[in-house]
Amino acid sequence: MVFGSRYFKAQASLPGWLNNSSDVCPLTKSTKILGFHIDDNLSFDDHVSKVVTSCHLILQSLYQIRKLLN
Repeated sequence: MVFGSRYFKAQASLPGWLNNSSDVCPLTKSTKILGFHIDDNLSFDDHVSKVVTSCHLILQSLYQIRKLLN
């Protein structure tokens, strides 16, 4: 992952990263570090959308078992 502004990433041509065995590893747009999803612009947009999706799934699960709860 390469961090930087949109202008910097547009100017740099980075097709991939070479490791010790001369293989090209693809660059990613986002990654998960210490439980946070961070994208290449260092914003939390990806993290917020994944948390909202997770909360929505939990609420759907609670909706299905609501009759069993007091």
